Amino acid sequence: MPVVVVLPLIALLLLLAWLALFLFLRTNESRIVFMTDRTHSSSVPVDGTAFHRVQFPTSDGLSLEGIQLGTTAAWPYWILFCSASGMTIHMTEVQEQLRALRSFGYGVLSFDYRGFGGNAGEPTEEGVYTDAESAYTYLTQNLRVPPDARDSRRTIARICGGGGTGHASECCRTRAVQPDRFCAAHGRVFVSVVSGPPLRTKSV
Repeated sequence: MPVVVVLPLIALLLLLAWLALFLFLRTNESRIVFMTDRTHSSSVPVDGTAFHRVQFPTSDGLSLEGIQLGTTAAWPYWILFCSASGMTIHMTEVQEQLRALRSFGYGVLSFDYRGFGGNAGEPTEEGVYTDAESAYTYLTQNLRVPPDARDSRRTIARICGGGGTGHASECCRTRAVQPDRFCAAHGRVFVSVVSGPPLRTKSV
């Protein structure tokens, strides 16, 4: 078969294979990328003696489940904890991480993305960014934690594991992060921190 015929056929087959792979990944994004099946099978009860359960709305009309440790009056420094793909606040591992952060002297707000745990909706890249922004809005407006470093009494750090890293980075960018904020990676956790007490180096 002439080369001028073979090459276009190969190019067409490669294009079709790429389109098939794209459609497969797009159709199964929740299961493959966000691993929501794993969050649906986790049902560790939220310890009511340690955590305060909260619900907050997203900007596109969903309601997300979250847990809070500490109050704005008692905890001057706060962490917005965005879990990684396949993780939920109903997992023992996540609850232990949150307890460890509180033991370091931080108030903590964590939440499940849309489609994670018992939340309605289907996670998409745009959707989970919206969820992280909505959690930040809840923390700064409902809990009244000042969003920037100009109030030295209260500052907010964002910790994200795995897939949550991009959400923290984008939140820093869109919220006009001040020069005295910084980002650091530690193990499986990505940290974006405003000025305040440095995060301990102990792994959580």
